[in-house]
Amino acid sequence: MKIVLSLIILITGMSLPPAFGQDRFLAKDPPRSLLENLKRGNARFISGQLIHPHTDAERRKLAAEHNPDLYTFATILSCTDPRVPVELIFDLGVMDACVIRTPGNSCGKREIDAIDYSTKHYSTPLIIIMGHNECELIKAALNEEAASDLPASIIDFVKPVRKLVDRVREENPHLRGKALADRCAEEHVMEAIRKLFNGSPYILEKAQQSKILVVGAVYDIKSGRVDWINHRRVWNLMRSIIAEKEKSK
Repeated sequence: MKIVLSLIILITGMSLPPAFGQDRFLAKDPPRSLLENLKRGNARFISGQLIHPHTDAERRKLAAEHNPDLYTFATILSCTDPRVPVELIFDLGVMDACVIRTPGNSCGKREIDAIDYSTKHYSTPLIIIMGHNECELIKAALNEEAASDLPASIIDFVKPVRKLVDRVREENPHLRGKALADRCAEEHVMEAIRKLFNGSPYILEKAQQSKILVVGAVYDIKSGRVDWINHRRVWNLMRSIIAEKEKSK
């Protein structure tokens, strides 16, 4: 009887969908392969040759009948700016990605909690923090006059960016104008990644195990191109945060 029961448990376990396995990340393609897929989607967007995958009636039927965590492969934090249409930029469809948008792609506690939830609930092996050029939040942090036109609720987003802008100016006294703004946009993305690693032990652990790939990017609103931050920077940041946490124990 015990043998029969064991066989039933084994067969039942084998028949369950990947989402119910011990490690749902392993049921999906490797994160670097998924990243290459997004890069190809961005190339189609730039060339105007979008294929709009996963937008037909069959996909919508799947979305209504199945758990999204079987299909969703990326979590993307981006800006609320309407010039940054995330799903179009990467030529994505229904259930491909969980997109979180916030002014200036800022990463506070709520955004960290949202990314953490998405990563756990949908088992997304790929996390992208994407800023963009010509960002109003960066402009406001660089220029007090630009900030005066913003509503009070947005000023709270600007304040922490001003500290980052001051640091970038101090470290790069030769930068001016667009070059300075572009560097600030990139550093703002890196700061968001730092906050994410510090704020989510789960994501930090999975990234260390290479089950999750955290990537930084900056979108160019004129060309449509996504420029990817050198991943060595993200890796070094992760290692330094891990070392700091080990030292504080």
